[in-house]
Amino acid sequence: MSVSHVLLVCLDERDGKSLKYTGQLALSMLSKGFGVSILTSVSSESEFEKIHKDLEVFHSVDTKWPKFLGGRMFMALRRALKQKSEISHVHFIGISKLTVLLSYLCKRYKKSFMATALSDDSFNLQKKPFWLRRKYLQHIDEMSQVVVSSQGMLEKANILHFDNIFLIKEGVDTDRFKPVLSKRPVRRELGLPEGSTIVCCMADIEPKNKQLETLKLCMPLGEFLHIVFLGKVKDTAYFEALKAEMHRTGVEPYVTLRDAVMNPEDYLKACDVFMLLGGVEKRQATILEAQSCGLPVVLDATASALSLTNGNKTGVVLYPNNALAKGAVEKLISDPNFRQGKALYARPFVKKEHELSEMMNSYQKLYSNM
Repeated sequence: MSVSHVLLVCLDERDGKSLKYTGQLALSMLSKGFGVSILTSVSSESEFEKIHKDLEVFHSVDTKWPKFLGGRMFMALRRALKQKSEISHVHFIGISKLTVLLSYLCKRYKKSFMATALSDDSFNLQKKPFWLRRKYLQHIDEMSQVVVSSQGMLEKANILHFDNIFLIKEGVDTDRFKPVLSKRPVRRELGLPEGSTIVCCMADIEPKNKQLETLKLCMPLGEFLHIVFLGKVKDTAYFEALKAEMHRTGVEPYVTLRDAVMNPEDYLKACDVFMLLGGVEKRQATILEAQSCGLPVVLDATASALSLTNGNKTGVVLYPNNALAKGAVEKLISDPNFRQGKALYARPFVKKEHELSEMMNSYQKLYSNM
């Protein structure tokens, strides 16, 4: 079936990754001559309306249709498919219970549908209600293609014996995320210490992202070592525990706490090391953006961590109870020469394996062959 027009379905515009992924894909498709429109989860004032004058955006609609049957998004997709008959394919950005319900509409209107999995939770049946698991597996199997972005996701999908999985590596805009010759002017502008080694942890503040463990691993902090935590506070109690630990250890002057920002590239350019001890699989783009800015990374041991560090060439995977790995992290923080040795490989690795243009070319080929 030839692709005449693709409807991108952003299941949650409030989620930064969904917003970014959908927007990048839409702009790339428009530039390649594909017909494209977006269905978004918000009812008005979508961010997608600002990105291109030729991009049609469908909003979710107020309805009495029950939420457990798809609610606002179900009715919005129904309206979009009825209004725009030239839509040939529906592409869900994310996979969830909701896509199971929305897929019924695609089948009813005889539209081919596919999805991009944004995390390995898409293939974790234990997190799905027991009564839904069979339908969920059938739903994924009926898709024309399911795109995954990492080896970890691919392995989890293969365990479930799907034959429609397609690997497209996460892509980074390396022109936007690039290193600077001198970090001092950037640090001065951001209000960060100019003479310190700065460790950056860019993730929502909640237990699964392990900011407390990050703080403890970087001890002792002082005039020559600083941490920047950037992210929304998702768990207030955990945030208070983090601040209490900072107060107890007397390191408050050496820790910067800031909300999520619209200019992450500036903070990455200002820092020396990127550290993420939790949520690695869900923040692969951020990890690659840090490396594109020339930062070595310290990652929790997950399925994709070794490939994200190019076999430990661009950083350190912190395996549990491993003295060598812990020693390498300490050396990365304290030894500028060791740190520079890792950093030299970081940006070339991203440019070779994770360039945004290559990711978009892969999507173009996928659409063309559907």
